[in-house]
Amino acid sequence: MAHGVISEKVKWIRLAVIIIPLLVLLCGINYYEDPANLFHDYNENVAKALLDGHEAYFGSGNGDERSVKMHTIRNMPQHVDCITLGPSLAMGISKEHAGTESYYNLSASGLNFNDFMGEIALLEISGVTYDRLIYCVDSYFFDETFAAAVRNPDIMKYAEYMMAKLDGKTALITGAAAGLGEGIAEAYAKYGAKLCMVDISEEVEAAAERLRSKYSAQIMTVVANVADKEQMKAAAAETVKRFGRLDIACCNAGVCRLAPIEEMS
Repeated sequence: MAHGVISEKVKWIRLAVIIIPLLVLLCGINYYEDPANLFHDYNENVAKALLDGHEAYFGSGNGDERSVKMHTIRNMPQHVDCITLGPSLAMGISKEHAGTESYYNLSASGLNFNDFMGEIALLEISGVTYDRLIYCVDSYFFDETFAAAVRNPDIMKYAEYMMAKLDGKTALITGAAAGLGEGIAEAYAKYGAKLCMVDISEEVEAAAERLRSKYSAQIMTVVANVADKEQMKAAAAETVKRFGRLDIACCNAGVCRLAPIEEMS
């Protein structure tokens, strides 16, 4: 009987000797690789590696490029020559294109209006100053249904912080009848700005009426050609006469002459 008990104990000891080290090894591997991102902040580690000039990659599927950009901003030098912000198509803009070593590309896949304002706010809060900003927008920039920023809702609080500064301000926006100009006007109206919407098309009034109805915004319209200096002076004067001030001039209207970026001024 005693011999049987001893044999049973030996069996369990042998099993423990095999299983316990295996469990320790598995736990160690899980901690080191951290596939669930529980023990490490891969986003911060990637940001720091990139800032140190190293190549970096995510060791799990939980990486968030917006979080990487936020950590990058928090650890950047206090002053840089040039920054780029934009969606995927802006990621190819390098320090060679910018013409400086003091350069940071903060673009993100599907970067939209909220991403843009959130990163600008975080730069301000972090005390980072810059001499030049290269920014790029696409057709999704003001599309809230696309809402790429919800992938990382943390950036939204910074976007809200920045946009709250528009409340009570007066802005003149050119090319405001449609497209990006209308999108800019809607963002300003949403956050409490008073607007003068300028466009060469008389459709600008219909665009303004949509925003008045949606946001109860104070909006005036001017039909004018931005190529006519006197017409633009008159538009600015009418804005000041109507609202008592002019804080922001958003010169959105213009002509695009396509060329390689390094050939543009």
